[in-house]
Amino acid sequence: RLVISACNCILIGKDARFKLFLNKHCPVLNETYWPTFWCIEGTMMSLMRVFLHATIFRVAGVNYISEMLTASDGGEICLQWADTGYKQRDSKDMNPKPIILLLYGVTGNSDDGYILELVNIASNLGYRSVVMNYRGKGGAIFKTAKGHCPPYTGDLEFVMEHLKTNHPHSVMVCVAVSMGATVLFNYLAKTGHDCWFKAALVVSTAWDMISVNNVLENTVSRFIFNKHILGKLKDMVDKNSHLLQRDYDVEYILKSATIREFEERVLVQMFGYRNVEEYYNDCCIHQKISSVKIPVLCLNADNDPISPKCAFPIKEASQYSNIVLAITSHGGHVAFCERLIPSRANYMNRVFKEYVDAIFKFGEKELFTTMPNNDASNTFHVNHD
Repeated sequence: RLVISACNCILIGKDARFKLFLNKHCPVLNETYWPTFWCIEGTMMSLMRVFLHATIFRVAGVNYISEMLTASDGGEICLQWADTGYKQRDSKDMNPKPIILLLYGVTGNSDDGYILELVNIASNLGYRSVVMNYRGKGGAIFKTAKGHCPPYTGDLEFVMEHLKTNHPHSVMVCVAVSMGATVLFNYLAKTGHDCWFKAALVVSTAWDMISVNNVLENTVSRFIFNKHILGKLKDMVDKNSHLLQRDYDVEYILKSATIREFEERVLVQMFGYRNVEEYYNDCCIHQKISSVKIPVLCLNADNDPISPKCAFPIKEASQYSNIVLAITSHGGHVAFCERLIPSRANYMNRVFKEYVDAIFKFGEKELFTTMPNNDASNTFHVNHD
């Protein structure tokens, strides 16, 4: 069984330079991945990772420092920093530490085990990390009748303008998970060469929401993930019904039996789509990959119970530069447990550690060819002090 469970990560991408960089600086991608054999099935591994990291192998908490931002429409967004110096505006002479911006999944938060793990790894490497919370999370409260959805990039654009203003000399990388990865891809496609990130890592990306919802509605996931995600979404609506009741039928929303019904009854109207088909088309990332202008490493598992492999952008990755798919046969959704006893360390964490460290240390010399905004002054040197 142990031999059967072993698998190698397959790299798919047109960009030979990017793949050479990964082969040189991210040896974990060339190693044999040994998923935990007793929870090798995708759904079980995904659930087990959450359970273990909330109980037996509880991840140490992070003493975040919150920075509240107010968007132009009055909405409140909370950035949570794992660095005490975030208030100090960067200067060129400071040689500031690089920044890793983290985006979590649709029902996640900054205290989820996988986010805490990434924050702790970043701190140990000597980098600053900041979690961008969606509206109503991280201590922020809903102040408008507006939430978040995969194609909506307005809040991320607002946050990036804030970070660019206050940290103009800090090199930034974004690491996004699940729905957060979908938001990031939409942002990268929209901003193109004007994107301020040097590179990105996305994990368990929901590439195509039609395929995702087909899985959530027509498989065992309907009774596990659909129920859980939908419950969280409806709780958010219920708690903020006083803001929504003027424009929405809250009672009708709370009767939604699937995520698709919820999106049709709330998000289509909230974000100005004509119908749910137009909304799902905008959620799909495939047609936007050609507009991404920075290196993006995409880690997915074939047995992901939420993001099915039939939706992986194999053709697009082979067609366009700047994107490399790293696909394992096992790993579930944001899990990638390994070894007999899957403690806190896992394959995803090791990919994150090697990739972001390589980007900050060697990216300028070996990978990047242009600067964000064509601003050569953004050349950097890593400071671990």
